[in-house]
Amino acid sequence: MSLSLRFGLVTSAVLIAYFLVLGLFDLHKNPLFSLFNSVITGFGIYEVIRLRKLQNINSFSYGEGFKTGVFTGVIATLIFTTFFFNLLYRNRSKLFTRTHKFHERELQH
Repeated sequence: MSLSLRFGLVTSAVLIAYFLVLGLFDLHKNPLFSLFNSVITGFGIYEVIRLRKLQNINSFSYGEGFKTGVFTGVIATLIFTTFFFNLLYRNRSKLFTRTHKFHERELQH
């Protein structure tokens, strides 16, 4: 397994775990906590580029580091997005009911 794929999987797992922990405390609705997702993703990308450079210290180029970072970020984002779509799909009836009740209350006022 390539280093980028491995770090993409780990980064997405950390993002999912962070989201689930926030969900336990009902903090996942606060957009301020979503800013930490970029820190998690950035750290994963930084580490994979650092390790790739250590592996290929003599032949490491800017382009190789860029490709490694982009591939890692894309893998992590795709897996995290798939998790979210799956979560939304499974809870779509609850989401619709809550949204519908919210709009009914707004119309009554």
